Amino acid sequence: MTAGMRGDGVVERDVRRPDGAGVADGGDTVTLRFPRWSLPFVVVGVAAIVGAGVLAAATASRPSEFTVWANAYLVLVVGVVQVALGLAAGVLAVRPVRAAVVASAFALFNAGSALVITGTGLDGVVGWNVALVDVGGVALIPAMGLFLYLVRGARSGVWLHLYRVVVAVILISMPIGLILARL
Repeated sequence: MTAGMRGDGVVERDVRRPDGAGVADGGDTVTLRFPRWSLPFVVVGVAAIVGAGVLAAATASRPSEFTVWANAYLVLVVGVVQVALGLAAGVLAVRPVRAAVVASAFALFNAGSALVITGTGLDGVVGWNVALVDVGGVALIPAMGLFLYLVRGARSGVWLHLYRVVVAVILISMPIGLILARL
């Protein structure tokens, strides 16, 4: 298995089976390619999953409703969804991507998620916690729009449809979460 970064910022990974036999398509190698701009999404997503594990371990003896919820949010939204969207956008993108668009999607998604978690954690502590949750949830709307923009012009197929389903799930579940924050 070899990995390297080309001069154009694309990370390539050559995957070979130990016996030297071909994989997937009967050839000798499968090359997985994704642009370097996908890496921050992956790094932060994986860090969120690890952070959720640390939080779970630290609160295992006395879990609260918030820590259980925060673990789920960190793993599912900040972790899995971010890694999936970041990698998939990189693989599916067919048009050049401006750094400002990627940075905006990254900042809106992560700042929005941080505000949702913070606001939820401050429930009962401060009266303006719901405002934090609202601002964070609303920040996810343009983030999802930017994720869709990143894959504009991509060839239609099962992976693009799955990508759009993930975006739709976030867009549908976000207002539900904002309503639940008020209860």
